[in-house]
Amino acid sequence: LKECGIDLQPKEHRIFISGPMTGYVCHNYPLFEKVEDMLTIAGYKCVNPAKIGMKYDPEKVDKNKKLYKAMEKEIQEAEKTCNTILLLPGWENSVGVRLELQTAIRMKMKIILLMNAVE
Repeated sequence: LKECGIDLQPKEHRIFISGPMTGYVCHNYPLFEKVEDMLTIAGYKCVNPAKIGMKYDPEKVDKNKKLYKAMEKEIQEAEKTCNTILLLPGWENSVGVRLELQTAIRMKMKIILLMNAVE
């Protein structure tokens, strides 16, 4: 089935990476990518909202509310496929991350705090 693009990985093993983007160099995408790479190597499936954001072109999203809403909706739907949320450093200063955390709490997801940036 995997050859057909059907992934039967249980929901329990999917981690949603949540972190601040606005005001960060390159929207903090390098940290999202490093964390995703580390989790993937450890055998976890991940949802990386930075990858979703790249599809929409961050520069255009900043200026276009329709694009922002479309991206936001896709990220929210992706989050629902996970049962764990990993919060990157600086999460507490991000309105978007706090909203994602509220969703995670409502969905009774496991919450992991990454205390320091990954080198």
